[in-house]
Amino acid sequence: MFAARALERAGIDHYDLPPYQRDALSDLIDGLDEEAIAAINDSWTHDEERLLKRGRGYHKEIPAKPRIDVSVEMTSKGNFKAEWFPTGYLQYGMNEEPTDFLHFYRKDSRTISYGGRPSNELFFIRKIQHCVGAHRYGQKRATSELDTVLLVACNSLVERLKERLEFHFEVCMTSDLFLEWEEVSGRHLIRDRPDRLLKWEIDSPAERQRLAELAYLDDLEDNLGFSEAALIEAKNVIDTRPLKRGQEPSPHNYGDRIAKELKKSGFPATKGNVERALTLIQKHRRNAKVIQLNRPN
Repeated sequence: MFAARALERAGIDHYDLPPYQRDALSDLIDGLDEEAIAAINDSWTHDEERLLKRGRGYHKEIPAKPRIDVSVEMTSKGNFKAEWFPTGYLQYGMNEEPTDFLHFYRKDSRTISYGGRPSNELFFIRKIQHCVGAHRYGQKRATSELDTVLLVACNSLVERLKERLEFHFEVCMTSDLFLEWEEVSGRHLIRDRPDRLLKWEIDSPAERQRLAELAYLDDLEDNLGFSEAALIEAKNVIDTRPLKRGQEPSPHNYGDRIAKELKKSGFPATKGNVERALTLIQKHRRNAKVIQLNRPN
């Protein structure tokens, strides 16, 4: 555990730490909940018939991996935790879709004691919100650098969890941890400081991808060399161009024909760029219903 090693190198005793750092450090040393991970891997709860029917990629004779959703979140008390659910499962009401598990029930507490944790909780790290606040607002104390170490250790814990689960499951992260760094120049010197952590945040990967694709689409001309309006115009020309008698439109060279039409107007278009742009327009624009990836019949 590199957080403990960093503490040792700094010459700081565990009992000299503020309570929130001491709690977070002790939880991170054995961070993953092995009991919860073992429960997911219980093959008796997997729908083997459904997994065999779906198959694994091109190897239909091999059962598919069960699909699960994993989320990380900060609780109202500032604790950092992760939970899992079968993909398609709704805790209240009917499931959105059939799951890959024969049965699943989330227990709010595994024991009858007050401090019992939920049955589907994969890790629980106390007081991490204090580390986030101390790092964000630059609080200065003798152990302030340990806040960054603990935040990076949380990211390592999440990555280790995903690595273990993805070996046996198709994992969809409904929320994930994202770090942003500022590179420090002159790293070749021994005494130079490491890169600086700028941002530590929990966000939806799907939402981040959506925003990135929208930004890419808004700057389409800078990214691909042709504007959205020019692409639609070239597509309309191809769609309305009369075909020779007996000729059938081929979907395989549709993007290539649009690219050639764009090149006639002086745009550096390629088939791959055209298909990527059409896919993004169909996915994100409100008038996407009029955008088809193939020539309409």
